[in-house]
Amino acid sequence: MSTDQTPAIPAASVILVRDAPELQVLMGERPLTAKAFPGALVFPGGKVEAQDADPVWRDRVAPLEGDDLLALRIAAIRETFEETGVLLAHAAPGYTPDVAPRDLAIARENVASGETDFSVVLDELGLWPDVAALTPFARWVTPLEQRYRFDTWFFIAVASDACAEPVATHEFASLDWAGVQAMTEAARLGGRSLLFPTRANLGLLAESLTAEQAVVAARARTILPVRPQAEVRDGRTVMTIRADAGYGVIQDPRTAVR
Repeated sequence: MSTDQTPAIPAASVILVRDAPELQVLMGERPLTAKAFPGALVFPGGKVEAQDADPVWRDRVAPLEGDDLLALRIAAIRETFEETGVLLAHAAPGYTPDVAPRDLAIARENVASGETDFSVVLDELGLWPDVAALTPFARWVTPLEQRYRFDTWFFIAVASDACAEPVATHEFASLDWAGVQAMTEAARLGGRSLLFPTRANLGLLAESLTAEQAVVAARARTILPVRPQAEVRDGRTVMTIRADAGYGVIQDPRTAVR
């Protein structure tokens, strides 16, 4: 059982979208053998590691005025690369990278295994992380009663034509693009296993018809920390969130949250 002293681990996730031509989002299905959230559909992401907060990044990204989320942005880009092979990066000054798919695959394996730090791999490829491609979308904090607690920032990013085709790794049993409207309807009908934050963020994403609209809407929102709470309503326990979080009135049967 968690206590008030149990800290929530900083984490970051990427809602990667594209128009094809309808609005689509990249989602992975957790293996049924996974210890955490088996079978659930999630966005790529994970916890912030020490390498994500390395001061070296300050010299390798274009600064974002007033932004203090650099470590979270680096973690989001690194985790997405590790889990899907999609690398949100651009050429470092003075470089004209020509990265072969095999080199990119080897780089991903080295980062995912912990053999090489992400910053070293990008240096070898002549790339800088494209932190400006990430727009804050939401922030969710796991309730105190959960065994594992995360303070997760969700970022939205548009997949460019230069992005590699996503490839499922050991983190996912499957990985694919999904139509946002179709996925939202499947979630409503209970046809897919979705965590509460994933379900809520898909609903928020579905308010937009294109990737550009979704990013513009995210930029216009004030990001408030969402801390789900368990309440008994009509004889059943449901998870609720603050009314001013931007999701409207929303509740969900009590399920695991992250």
